[in-house]
Amino acid sequence: MQCPKCRAPMHTYNRNGVQIEQCSGCRGIFLDYGELESLTRLEAQWSQLSLINISEPTRLA
Repeated sequence: MQCPKCRAPMHTYNRNGVQIEQCSGCRGIFLDYGELESLTRLEAQWSQLSLINISEPTRLA
């Protein structure tokens, strides 16, 4: 696949099950319909889990 902007080759990456195409030339990122919303939702969930893990005190046995 070629970048629609600069015609350089595109590379596909998987992030949390979402396929992201990135241009090797201009470094633009291209997402299919609904993928931005999926990434935003998954990243928000990950952030919430991180905050929960940080806020829970570690108990020593």
